Amino acid sequence: MSQLDLESVLSKHLGRETAPEELSVGRLFKLQAGFQPALSRPRTKAWGTPALAGVAAVAVFAILFLWFRPPSSDLHSADPAQISAWLKSRSFDVPLRTDPPQSIRLTAAHIKGSTAEVDYRIGGHDAVLTVSPPSAQAPDPGTYHIVRSHLVRGQLFTLACAFPEDARMACLLCHMGAQVN
Repeated sequence: MSQLDLESVLSKHLGRETAPEELSVGRLFKLQAGFQPALSRPRTKAWGTPALAGVAAVAVFAILFLWFRPPSSDLHSADPAQISAWLKSRSFDVPLRTDPPQSIRLTAAHIKGSTAEVDYRIGGHDAVLTVSPPSAQAPDPGTYHIVRSHLVRGQLFTLACAFPEDARMACLLCHMGAQVN
């Protein structure tokens, strides 16, 4: 069968038909107020997905950073209960008195590796209570006098004062008067 014969058979049996009005091209692409056909809209989706993924990645990183960051290593406070709780949350059990004598004023607590320090003043003179594991190197006294070291519940408590005569009063940070030797 030749190409000409095929065309005559097809045109005889498959003639032209008129499409219904609702499918006409003019009706399908009629522009209404604010409507644009999909092909002529600006392509915002191409940038939307990577930007959303970037924002999500930054949010996940921030959450992980805040969750796993090391705890603060300094606390400035004069409240014995707050300092004791802060140290306990960092694995140091320091039984500070909730009502130390008026001549003792707490100033701060610090964590330095496996060692905790509680800074306070006795009658205007500096003192430091150092709490460390028994195997830790003895703290450097610097300008302080090492007064006492005690091993209590697996922790080494070392008391250092600016003046040796402040030693008895310095012990009252944790002990009651009758408990001090």
